[in-house]
Amino acid sequence: MSELGLPEMLFMHVIIGISVFIIVNVVLVIVGSIFLFVGTIIYWLIAYELERMAENIAYRIKDFFYPTPRLPEDERDRVLREAADFVRSKHRPWGGDDLFAEYLWVGPERVNLAWEKMYGKKRF
Repeated sequence: MSELGLPEMLFMHVIIGISVFIIVNVVLVIVGSIFLFVGTIIYWLIAYELERMAENIAYRIKDFFYPTPRLPEDERDRVLREAADFVRSKHRPWGGDDLFAEYLWVGPERVNLAWEKMYGKKRF
């Protein structure tokens, strides 16, 4: 048997029991906090995706009933030809420049400017 008496053994068991209880509660609080944090992040991601989907559906419905006017084909072709001429006419002292990459930027920009000039408001 132990050298400790009954009061000492009781005190030791109470201290160990309280320590185990505290450690278990701390672990449960940490696990619960992690679960709530991860759940909150997942909830925000799902809510963000649902909001984007709702905006996209609303835009498609609006565009179906009130379609965005388009530039006439001849006007669009004229603007794109002017953009190509503009890109080709820039002075470049170096050789081997990729003009197509610059045209991919200048062409749509000029079409947007012509659209705003014709219809007088922002497209999107």
